[in-house]
Amino acid sequence: MPTALPPTALPSAALPSTEESARWRVEADGTLVFPTGLFGDLRVPQGADRAEAERLIARAHVFAAQSLANNTRRAYRVAWERYTAWCADVMNVAPLNGDPGLVGMHLTALADPQPVRRPDGTAIMPKPLARKSIRVALDAIAMAHRWAGLHLPKDHPSIALVFDGILRGRAGEEERKAEPIKRDLLKAMIAATREGPAEGGAHGARDRLLLLVGWGAALRRSELVALDFGDCRESPRGLLVTIGRAKGDQRGEGALVGIERAADPDLDVLKALSDWRLLRDDVDHHAPLFVSLRRNGMPSGQRLTDRSVPDIVAGLVRKADPEAARQAALRGRSFSGHSLRAGFATEAGNAGADLHKVMKHLRHSKPETTAAYLRERDVWATAITGLAFGNPDAQ
Repeated sequence: MPTALPPTALPSAALPSTEESARWRVEADGTLVFPTGLFGDLRVPQGADRAEAERLIARAHVFAAQSLANNTRRAYRVAWERYTAWCADVMNVAPLNGDPGLVGMHLTALADPQPVRRPDGTAIMPKPLARKSIRVALDAIAMAHRWAGLHLPKDHPSIALVFDGILRGRAGEEERKAEPIKRDLLKAMIAATREGPAEGGAHGARDRLLLLVGWGAALRRSELVALDFGDCRESPRGLLVTIGRAKGDQRGEGALVGIERAADPDLDVLKALSDWRLLRDDVDHHAPLFVSLRRNGMPSGQRLTDRSVPDIVAGLVRKADPEAARQAALRGRSFSGHSLRAGFATEAGNAGADLHKVMKHLRHSKPETTAAYLRERDVWATAITGLAFGNPDAQ
């Protein structure tokens, strides 16, 4: 039976508050148990640095709430649950053991799964995880160990060589990516919001603003739905958007992004904001910018969820250009919330925008991340087939 952890038994000189102590316990075998919101109960073995574990777990709830995006937290939780189940069902070991070899074996199991027997005797073959998902699994396992005061070096050969082998073995694997929404398609989607029963209504007004702000500010879907009216400030040049927290912004400093007014009146973000504001009766500094709609088509006041954005985007693409949706599917791609961000970056690059300016607008910390969006521009910049074909305008 678990017993309460006496204050004198705490492994650090700096004792936690009474509220924090109530969340900790020691089991009969001396195992220290730290409940966490992200990884569940972390059972810290005797060999761990318990003083460091105490310090980290005392802050774990804050870190889980602030340092990771919602989607990242969900992905980490799923990865950790998968790992703990594998340790218990397959290896019969505790998940927090600091063994790089065990983690390397788990990554192998994710990349090359074995058939699973059902109770009726039939077998199913699990689908191998994508490279990105395996990387997330490794990051989650390493973070759980770090919180528990255990050192798990991701560069250990038992992990690094296995992971590198997985990447090399799937060098030709193209993970499913978002199809970029370029300017012409964006304009067609804007036009589609004015068609049918939604013409001039709240549904069309909301979706027009969502498209223009998401595209012009190159927002991630979580950033888009987190905006309040107070985060948008009109300027003679366009719209200034304050992003409270962005992926990679671990310090929570936020960012200020400008969406310049478009020469095309159909793409005027200030007009779209004005149209949407007129339909809202809850406009104040803290009111969510994007909300769901009631059955009668009027704004509900309930903040739109990030999971709604892909459905809105994909639905408007199908309405505006069904052939574009079909062609994307043939390439193994899809239109999603990220398509707005990817489309803006692609168009900016094709128009000659400097890499570092695009990088700053997208709030990337690494140039190579931004460069991935500019491949189309770079391909045409170095293309020589026009010369080979004898095109008169080739350079």
